[in-house]
Amino acid sequence: MLFEKFYSAPFQDHEKTINNLINVNNRVVLDIGCGAGRIARILAKNGGRVIGIDPSVTQLDRAKALSTSNTVNYVRGLGESLPVRNSSIDFCIFFNSLHHVPSDYLERAIHEAGLSLKKNGILYVAEPIAYGPLFELSKSFNDETIVREKAYSALVNIKESEMIMDSEHYYQSHIYYSSFEEYKKNSISIDTNRSTFFSEHDKELRKSFETLGKKISDAWCFTQCTRVNLFHAVN
Repeated sequence: MLFEKFYSAPFQDHEKTINNLINVNNRVVLDIGCGAGRIARILAKNGGRVIGIDPSVTQLDRAKALSTSNTVNYVRGLGESLPVRNSSIDFCIFFNSLHHVPSDYLERAIHEAGLSLKKNGILYVAEPIAYGPLFELSKSFNDETIVREKAYSALVNIKESEMIMDSEHYYQSHIYYSSFEEYKKNSISIDTNRSTFFSEHDKELRKSFETLGKKISDAWCFTQCTRVNLFHAVN
């Protein structure tokens, strides 16, 4: 049944999905686990006043270097201890980041997001599904099957006295890399400890890259299915 949801899910990019589901124009948006700021830049482009939070100084430096907007502010912080005031945020977004919160702190991170939201504020959680070409490519050095399951379990067990789930959506997207080297560079930038693994398994990883990817013009294409859950704060 779950795989049927994947196969029947529409193909669309992340920006279109966000815009179809929420309107961030002139709203305060908290991007939790913003990484290098890709989603923060999309949110700002669409009128959001964005606070991007990430624990990694390296990722925040990348985000700041790529930023061209004066409506995005990047701050170092943890999802389980948000550096924002309670009831000050219109939209909290975990985009491919909730499963990176240590499992012992998942409930706390979701609670913190709820506290930061204004009444009827929206929690938007987008999580990659542990299935498909891109997942299989990264599985040998980054098998996130269990942590993604735990993240989803934490979501469906949110206390209704704090937040209520409004809807669940699935969509597919294409991820493009110009070459294996770009994929490798991006993977290592997320976790520098992967450098050794890539060096030791270069041949196998390159073969998997070309087997699982689809060559389109001057790039390699990988399919990723994403699930989005929307909640609204009740307090």
